[in-house]
Amino acid sequence: MMRYLENIRELRKAKGLTQMDMSEKIGMAKNNYGKVENGHIELTVKRLYEIADILGVSVTTLLGEETGGNERVAELEKEIVQLQAEKAKVEQSLNTINRMFEIIAGAMKGKEAELEGSLKGNSGFLNLIQDIAEDVSNDEKLNSIKKPKI
Repeated sequence: MMRYLENIRELRKAKGLTQMDMSEKIGMAKNNYGKVENGHIELTVKRLYEIADILGVSVTTLLGEETGGNERVAELEKEIVQLQAEKAKVEQSLNTINRMFEIIAGAMKGKEAELEGSLKGNSGFLNLIQDIAEDVSNDEKLNSIKKPKI
């Protein structure tokens, strides 16, 4: 059976109405209303609205759409706000990391000649890397950037 017909039956019973009561209220032959709830006669849109009115609900409720939609919308809006806050944190961290790479790249640019020479001899390579790391750790711009929590 179609869910909306079950909804109509349940709501009718909850209101304490019989099929006979419903047929009288919507002006339908007594035997025909039972056929409506059993799915043998299709409802017109007009009849659907009449039944919804008699039962004191919306047509969407009869059709089985979830009630409490406003609560779900509020829930989703809260989730959106949380996700936007998380996105902002991630973007801030990415900006910080990008800035750190820019500063490191800038420190390395000045050491290109040394790096080239060190790679040939391989002996001073570790010292060069340590010098770059020291330059970077002492860089005021880099130290002024808020470090991301990872």
